[in-house]
Amino acid sequence: MFYIIRFTYFVLTAIAYALVLPLALTGSRKWRNRAGYGMPVDNAGCVWAHAASVGETRALAVFTREWRRRYPDTRFVISVMTDNGYRVACEVFAEDIAADSASVVFLPVDFPVACARALSVTRPSLCVITETEIWPHWIYAVTGRAIPIALVNARLSERSFSRYQRLRSLASDLLTRYAVIACQTEGDRNRYVALGAAPDRAFVTGNLKGDDSGEPLSARARTTLRRNLGLGMADFALVAGSVREGEEDGVLGMVAELSREFDNLRLIIAPRHSSLDGAITEAARRRGLPLERTSAGPSAATVLLLDEFGRLTRVYGAGDLAFVGGTMTPIGGHNVLEPARMGIPTVFGPHTANVAEHAARLVATHAATQVRDWEELKGFVREAVRGDIIFARWRPGPQERGVAQKTVDAALFSLER
Repeated sequence: MFYIIRFTYFVLTAIAYALVLPLALTGSRKWRNRAGYGMPVDNAGCVWAHAASVGETRALAVFTREWRRRYPDTRFVISVMTDNGYRVACEVFAEDIAADSASVVFLPVDFPVACARALSVTRPSLCVITETEIWPHWIYAVTGRAIPIALVNARLSERSFSRYQRLRSLASDLLTRYAVIACQTEGDRNRYVALGAAPDRAFVTGNLKGDDSGEPLSARARTTLRRNLGLGMADFALVAGSVREGEEDGVLGMVAELSREFDNLRLIIAPRHSSLDGAITEAARRRGLPLERTSAGPSAATVLLLDEFGRLTRVYGAGDLAFVGGTMTPIGGHNVLEPARMGIPTVFGPHTANVAEHAARLVATHAATQVRDWEELKGFVREAVRGDIIFARWRPGPQERGVAQKTVDAALFSLER
C-alpha cells in the first residue's frame, strides 16, 4: 500500500510539474521558482525557512529574529506558497533583504526535479518548515542530502489527524525523517507521535503567533489610532478579524440589526483573504450599511473594510470587542490570542479545533467568550455595547512565554542529531 500511495502521488505531482514548466518560460518569478529556477545563489550554509501564507510568515519572522539574535550572520531563504504570503514576507523581511541576508522565493512544486534543482543551488544547512506543511518529495529531497528538517510551530488538528491516518504508512515514513518537531500544544504533540513521529524528537514549545501577537496599546496610541480610523470617543468598535467566506454575511447581518438599536456601533471587518473584499462590499450594500476602505483614510461609515495587510493586530488594539473569524464555519479557527494579547475582550464561535487549547485557556480565565451561533453572538455584542459584560485582562501563562527561545532551541537540537 505504501508504494502504491507513493507512486500515485508521484504521478499527480508529475502532472503538476508538467503544468508549471511552461509557465516558468514566461519569466514570472513565481512560476520560475515553482519549477525550481531563479533561486538565490552563493547561499551555502543558509537556513531555508518555509511558511505557507500570511499568518505562518509572521510566525516565522518571530523565529528568525530570535535565531538572528544568536547568529547574526545567518542567511535565510524564505519560501512561501501564496501571492499574499510573498507580499507580506517581502514587507516583514525588508531589512534583511536590503542587507542581502535574506531572500524570498516561492516553494518549488513538490516534484523531485524541481526540489533537487532548488536545493542544489541554495545548498542549505538546515530546513525549517512551519505548522502543518508536509511535502513528501521536498522532505525526501532534503533528507536525501543529509540536511536536517525542523518542523516548528507545528499543529495538527483532530480533523487533519483523521485525514493523515488514512495515509498512515506515508505519514509515518515522512514524520520519522524530521529531526525535530516543535509543537504548539501537548495535544498537537500527542497526535504527531500517534502518527509515527519519534517521541524523543517531539517537543512542546508553544505558539509563535502568540509570542508575537502584540501588547496593549498605550492610551495615547489607542486614541491616535482610533482617530486615524475615524472612530469617535463614544463609538463602540467591533473588530471582526480573519473573517472567512460565509462569515461576512453573518457579521454584517448582525451589525445591520444592532445598528438600529445603537447608533454608535461601528464594525471594522478584516477578511482572511482579500478575495472576500467584493463579497463584503456587496453584503454591506444589500443591507444599507455605509462602507469605506481603511486605505482611503478616516471615515465615519458604519463599516470599515480593513484592506491593508499587516495592520490587523494593531487595529485589534483600537477596538472595544474582537470577533475571531474561522470559528463560525467548520474551518477550525484562527489566532484567538492575537486580540487577547492586545488587551481586547474577545469572542469566537464553536469551531476552534485548530486553536482548541488556546481558546479553552482564554475562556477559563474570562478573557474571552465562546458562542454557539450567530444569534448568541448578536445577543453577546448587544450586552457588550450596553456595557453589561466584564472581561478579565489576558495574562500569558508559561505556555505563551519564551516561545521563540524554546523553538530556536528545538531547531538547534536538530543540528546536533
